[in-house]
Amino acid sequence: DILNIDINLLFFYLIFILRFTIQDWLLLTLFFLYYPMGFFDFLTEEIAIDLGTANTLIIHNDKVVVDSPSIVAKDRISGKIIAVGNEANLMQGKTHENIKTIRPLKDGVIADFDASEQMINLFIKSIPTLKNKIFSPSLIMVICIPSGITEVEMRAVKESAERVNGK
Repeated sequence: DILNIDINLLFFYLIFILRFTIQDWLLLTLFFLYYPMGFFDFLTEEIAIDLGTANTLIIHNDKVVVDSPSIVAKDRISGKIIAVGNEANLMQGKTHENIKTIRPLKDGVIADFDASEQMINLFIKSIPTLKNKIFSPSLIMVICIPSGITEVEMRAVKESAERVNGK
């Protein structure tokens, strides 16, 4: 944190007090290349996701912020997601015939791409510290997947993460 404050003060000092020459701009560019993320840390958040067949875990700031069943309640007619996680688990077997509960992950692999993508998206939106942000930050994700999955299944996980603003 001290390094980030020093970078911001240096940037303020160089812009508003000194007059820049071409050499100053080159030095400033080299400086920010050396410390690339210190100035823009507020635009990114790091999370870890464990996509399990039974439960999904999301870790943010070294804390488990989401620990919910990997289950989705979906309307059969419209195809819209009604609930995910614990809410969908409570609906299982007790709902109207037009609402079905599905598990989008089978054997640790994405079986229903759309349902799993919406489930991940809703789980990420439920993270308390990300709800309070004015701008939705870019997410740097680490996703745990089984070691024996195919390239197609790995691509499905990667595309699902990219669609929810993740890298």
